[in-house]
Amino acid sequence: MTNSSPAAIAHYNPMLGSATWTRVQPFVDETIAERCADMSERQVDEHQRSLAFFGDWIVQTGMVELHEALSEDIIDVYTVDRAKEIVPVMAERERKMLRRLAGIAPSVEKRAVSTSSEPERPYSDDELAIFQHWASYQRTDHQRAACMAIFALGVGCGLSSGEILAVRGSALLDLDGVLAVRVARDGRIVPVVDRWEECFAKVMADNPTDALVVAPHATHRYGAMQHILRTSKGDLKPTAARLRMTWLVAHLEAGTPLAALLPASGMTSTDSLRRAMSFVRPMSALRAYEVLRMMGAAQ
Repeated sequence: MTNSSPAAIAHYNPMLGSATWTRVQPFVDETIAERCADMSERQVDEHQRSLAFFGDWIVQTGMVELHEALSEDIIDVYTVDRAKEIVPVMAERERKMLRRLAGIAPSVEKRAVSTSSEPERPYSDDELAIFQHWASYQRTDHQRAACMAIFALGVGCGLSSGEILAVRGSALLDLDGVLAVRVARDGRIVPVVDRWEECFAKVMADNPTDALVVAPHATHRYGAMQHILRTSKGDLKPTAARLRMTWLVAHLEAGTPLAALLPASGMTSTDSLRRAMSFVRPMSALRAYEVLRMMGAAQ
């Protein structure tokens, strides 16, 4: 067997957009170097390719951060989604490679695929009302401010977990009455949805300095979000991934043009919206006729 070389790993270049690959490459390179030392170059290439596409999906959906992505549940959700693009047998083969990269021991499994989309399902209005109350009434001002920031930046601006953790007070903007956030990762500016403007305004009031708005004193940023959610008061707590999905689906149902939504979401391809589209509620025939006629559209 010919073992993989660092040079082969370094020169790997997948069929991904350059911006996405820049974000995904460190995750891919580090994982491959750690897990594939005993593989042939052909095997390494296959595992790199599978991991690169998996990383792209993680970045585009914002489900979790890359360092948290190689878990059994996330891999299973991805496999179901991937099987819509390639034949199921190939998706299952990629799943086995991802599980190996995750260090998950091979086993005989009986998977319930029917519930695999649950981690991304957008929240209902009733759930959002519960989370708004959860964010507003915590034991301490510190917890309340952190929970409100997670809620408002997630459902109001569609930020991922990592993006929320990187927001500073100086990135909360009032642009002549339009409240918005500047995302540290790429500098994009995302205005808050009107429905959640009051929550966003509370976050601004809580953070008048340049400090991080969520867990400013946490030395281990990777676990900061989980720690806040775990120690907060309440039986039902949100996740950043589902808050982001709620934001995405709300925009799709409202008819926000993709030319505005894609840049605001930080996504690089409309392919990334396919999963969100599966949650969009059907439109009545009458309403569909109205929008298809483009009534009121510019001539």
